[in-house]
Amino acid sequence: MNLETITELIFALFTRENITFLLGAFGSLGTLYALFAQRKNISLSIQSYSYKNKSLLMFVSFTNHSRLPISILNVSVVQDNVCYPCVYIPTVVCEHTRRSGKEIISHREEFSVQFPISLASLAGSSGYLYFDKLPENYPNNATTLTLEVSTNRGRAKKMKLSVPN
Repeated sequence: MNLETITELIFALFTRENITFLLGAFGSLGTLYALFAQRKNISLSIQSYSYKNKSLLMFVSFTNHSRLPISILNVSVVQDNVCYPCVYIPTVVCEHTRRSGKEIISHREEFSVQFPISLASLAGSSGYLYFDKLPENYPNNATTLTLEVSTNRGRAKKMKLSVPN
């Protein structure tokens, strides 16, 4: 092949239509990557669970597995297709007091988490979730629990979690 034939072949390949097609194909691949690789991907796990007098207290770990930050706006317990949201304002859920005889050495109060819970990419957090005013028929010895988690990205996600003993 001579130089003139190679030049004609190159000009025939690099037409405006071919370049537009290649740019469109690369753009479509980038969009598909953004949709599937950077989607909402969070998980919850219940570390401890306590139910007394129509109130539920759980220590929960939240993990963001996606590469984009996310905020958890609400967590609700689902019972008979009815959602019961947790308390949004931090509430004292536990108190720890150390004594030496009658003298108090230390006193610490644990609060429930404050909403929204902001999670950076590939990060996690944990805290107490407190649910009050649950119905009379709420099971006090549940082995699995259905939670509905609302975030700032997409619709609410229902999760079925196992309850530790």
